Amino acid sequence: MTIEVGDVVILKSGGETMTVQEVDGTDISCVWMIKGEVKAATFDSRLLKLIPTAGGAS
Repeated sequence: MTIEVGDVVILKSGGETMTVQEVDGTDISCVWMIKGEVKAATFDSRLLKLIPTAGGAS
């Protein structure tokens, strides 16, 4: 699985869907919205699952 900037991902344990903002090796920086507030964090790629999108994510 290759995660790229703009992909939609979710933690394997569940939670909000997130958009990939930056990829640095196995570190994946993501952003998401909760109640109108932008949140951001960096996760190890092994913790994320790629969500297929209508546009055909990688």
